[in-house]
Amino acid sequence: GGDTAYAIVYAYDEDYVTQDYRLLKSEDGAATWDDITDDDWTGNPFMVATDGEDADFVVVALDMGGGLVSVYVSDDGGSTFEQVTPDLTLTVYALEVSPEVDGDRDIAIGGTDGTNAELWRSTATGDSASGWEDATLVADYPGWVVDSAVVDIHFAPSWDEDNTILVAT
Repeated sequence: GGDTAYAIVYAYDEDYVTQDYRLLKSEDGAATWDDITDDDWTGNPFMVATDGEDADFVVVALDMGGGLVSVYVSDDGGSTFEQVTPDLTLTVYALEVSPEVDGDRDIAIGGTDGTNAELWRSTATGDSASGWEDATLVADYPGWVVDSAVVDIHFAPSWDEDNTILVAT
């Protein structure tokens, strides 16, 4: 896993008219790259995350156009992907994956709805995820609403014990 890296790249065609977004993977410390973009995607990949321990588990956020975002998960190093969200109306600035705990990983995606910060979380087993929860609606802390955006997310080192997510706005 230590030599594996993922990257999102985009480039214009020679006439600077059309952008092409691609998901790349390297298994040799970034010496060479393979295009693992799923040809069935109708959106453009713009953000990628792994749990840092298992390079085969990769999460990709796709811009579906019109302000919609979809999240896809692979548990086989990008050979196959499954959509794990309905399209979310969200401007996304952060995507994070928790370390694996008892076979599950949590995925968090954050940004803004145009007015307030938004944080969404789901638990993934393999390449499927449970329903997405609006984590900005915390019952124990109803004053969390922030009139900005979530720009960074980290699962705390103690995530498996206390489910703490660190968020920067």
